[in-house]
Amino acid sequence: MGFLGMTAHWIQVLEGKWKLKAAVIGFKALSGTHSGENLGRYAVGLLDRVGIMDKTGSKASHSVFPRSEADR
Repeated sequence: MGFLGMTAHWIQVLEGKWKLKAAVIGFKALSGTHSGENLGRYAVGLLDRVGIMDKTGSKASHSVFPRSEADR
């Protein structure tokens, strides 16, 4: 069994000081082969679930944070 995990990395700027931040945005057990097509399907699914992909699935949005439950 395989797993796919994704992390988001960003810089938080407060009062002119930069701080590197990171968060796990997805972790999913994989089924099927480890082909590029299968891994890509899972990756796009995770990115879409956390609101990074736009409606066409082709462009990144400005936010890497999951939408609130009320927005879903």
